Amino acid sequence: MKRALLIGSQTQGLSGVHRDIEAMDDVLSRIGFTTIPSMDGHATTDEILARYRGLIEDTGPDDIAVVYYSGHGGRMRNPLHAEDPTLPTWLQYIVPTDADDRSDERARCVLAEELSLLQWDLTEKTENVTVILDCCHAARMSRRGAALPKANDQLAFPEEDLVQRWRAARAANGMSADGNPNAVRVVACSPDQSAFEDYVPELGGRHGMLTAALVQILDKDLGITWSDALEVVRNRVVAEQRPDIEGPADRLLFSLQTRGALGVLPVRVKGTTALLPEAAVFGVTAGDRYALTKPGSDEPFAEAVVVRIVGADAVLQFDGDATQLPVGTSAWPKDVALTRRPVAVLPVDSPHRAELVAAFEKTAGVQPTDHNDGVLATAQIEEDTVNLFDVAGEPLFAQPMPFHKATDAVRVLAIADHVRMLPSGKDKASLPDDVTVSYHRLLPGGREVEVTSGEHLFVGDQLVVRCTNSSLSNRYVNVFDVGLAGAVTELTTSEGSGVTLARDETYELGREWEEGGLPLMWPETLPTGAPRLESFVTVIADRKVDALGRLGQPGVVRAAGGSVNDLARIVDDLAVGRRDVPRPGAGAGVRWRVDRFDFLLHPSARPAGDEPRFELEERPDNSFRLLLPRGVRPPKRIALRLKELTVHSNRSILKSRVRIDAVVITAAPAEEGGPYRASTMRFDRVKDGDRLPFDDVLIYEGPVARFLDIALWVAKDDSPDTDLADLLVTQTADEQVSNAVITLAALAVAAPAAAAIAGSVAAVAVLVRSAARVLEKLQGNSIGVYRTTLLPHQKFGAADGIGRHPEQGLLRANDMSFAFEVVAVDP
Repeated sequence: MKRALLIGSQTQGLSGVHRDIEAMDDVLSRIGFTTIPSMDGHATTDEILARYRGLIEDTGPDDIAVVYYSGHGGRMRNPLHAEDPTLPTWLQYIVPTDADDRSDERARCVLAEELSLLQWDLTEKTENVTVILDCCHAARMSRRGAALPKANDQLAFPEEDLVQRWRAARAANGMSADGNPNAVRVVACSPDQSAFEDYVPELGGRHGMLTAALVQILDKDLGITWSDALEVVRNRVVAEQRPDIEGPADRLLFSLQTRGALGVLPVRVKGTTALLPEAAVFGVTAGDRYALTKPGSDEPFAEAVVVRIVGADAVLQFDGDATQLPVGTSAWPKDVALTRRPVAVLPVDSPHRAELVAAFEKTAGVQPTDHNDGVLATAQIEEDTVNLFDVAGEPLFAQPMPFHKATDAVRVLAIADHVRMLPSGKDKASLPDDVTVSYHRLLPGGREVEVTSGEHLFVGDQLVVRCTNSSLSNRYVNVFDVGLAGAVTELTTSEGSGVTLARDETYELGREWEEGGLPLMWPETLPTGAPRLESFVTVIADRKVDALGRLGQPGVVRAAGGSVNDLARIVDDLAVGRRDVPRPGAGAGVRWRVDRFDFLLHPSARPAGDEPRFELEERPDNSFRLLLPRGVRPPKRIALRLKELTVHSNRSILKSRVRIDAVVITAAPAEEGGPYRASTMRFDRVKDGDRLPFDDVLIYEGPVARFLDIALWVAKDDSPDTDLADLLVTQTADEQVSNAVITLAALAVAAPAAAAIAGSVAAVAVLVRSAARVLEKLQGNSIGVYRTTLLPHQKFGAADGIGRHPEQGLLRANDMSFAFEVVAVDP
């Protein structure tokens, strides 16, 4: 019996989850699964747990079970970590449809440890289990404005219930999900990345990117392994997320049968012709060579070459009779082209298009296409020259270029993308995760702050890469920078074949720079504009690999005599645009693992000074500002009211007279009052536990666009005649403040590029910092209480026209509790 539990939680701005469920339901039903779609009221916390347990109860030892989830993933800091640093820093969870319900002090989510425990119980019933999670644990970045991160780490669940459940699941399980040897786990991205949903032309709607890629291959009789499928999926998914397979990835799809080599394809015979069915999805092209093996053998009995592609099938030619091939014959890649990255060639009616397409088809790693969805780059033809644009639509060169230079440029981009996606070793070549790689931004005064994949960084920022070896043997580390325009630079130049890390040794890359860290720079030839993706790729091996130094571009050449191990072979393959795969049964040699750190580099310097500290900080990641509301009509005007505020302890203010200052920032034109409003409220004779005597104090009413930024301060009231609004007026002569006001006012009347939206982050920071500075100068002990940003896809906090924050109870910070309300006041 085949059963599939399909869980879809369409919450928090997602709009493609139900289509994900429909697509998975359709494809799995066609291949014999009985599906259990679970959405809306059937995707609550209790229903997810109950239906998962029901699947376990109904499953027998010979059954095939699939558990699929589409929706938000999230994480919150583990409150136990501060007491015991050996415990996980984050508690990870999926977000059911009732996640916003705070009744009964329950945390309505499903923890990763609870999913792991259920998965163990399911694999106790059958070993044939596949779990597919199209979600993520933390939102980090988005290069494409239309792509919506499938993450929500802004939820604050009742801590006591969450910790109690986490402890119970951890005690019952005793092992992580990664330790289950019987479950194939298909995950949408790394734990520190975001997964995305976006419009998928092939499916005619918005879908999770992982789901869209999977459904297009699951119902084809490809006879491939999950490792093979991963290669296809990664080519179809945006580069910001990196899908992965955990567990027994060498299994054939939904089977216990295994095949232990990446890229091996089944051979089918049609009439008198030998074919590799659906091989085009793998980028197989004419001229690729394969070794043919019989079922159960890894010794080749013939060599075949792909002579042409018919539809999606590759036609094989070999010395023999195709009709005599035994059923189950496999084709092992011997000399095949690199997986091709799609490059759009537009417009499709250009008289010169055929010439450029032909040139691209001869270019290693590039596949020309007629649309610009999910492409590596776009080539826009202007007569007999080409303008090149990256995946986000930003120009790669200031001027058009001739066709031959365009082909060279896209080859550089393709190879850079291969380096960025460099795989870790598998099976015998797999290296344990025993070297920790962390990244740190240097601050003034010698301080530093750790940064994680997906950070927004700026020109002039300085980084240090820290590698610590916790294994019992030497490890060898190479770090490469995959630059904004495709340059690949080896950073560990002291030992080209790998910096040696002895047992318990820590190596810091960047300390040798004169300024104290690796300086981030914008290439002189690259036009400025929106922030662009840059990556550090760290290769960790258990022996030195001389070939690794040749990953740098330009100037890579194949070494004479060929490569001696799989990792060296991958490097050689990138040099010439082809990959040689060892004959079946060949040893792996070196073991290696790859660590990747992605960041968005802004072309400008980091805004001067840091924003002031607030006791309660609820702003989402800055990348969420790039989201476009899909299926959501945000209000154009709002009213923001402070509903209630209680002082629990007056010791932090030291006097009974209290003032509350607020600044609200949005994109509003000058004729509507400009981009910010400042207000001051005063209260006398305040004692501990007092609820301040006000009812719905209005702190902003007016237009709203792009974002709604709110900051609150509390202080003793030593200057009863001076309001924050008057104080900020005195700052308008400051050049930074003046430029910030101009920048934000411009956002209200124009459709800005991503760079302008990113620039607004700095402009908001200038105004908040200026408000904090004048209050500190006036009061001396002003306390930053609360800071948040509400965005269009959240309707600026005005859910159903009125949104109370929090929905129930009060927010608490620095001995005070409060609530506020956002009301849509569109005419």
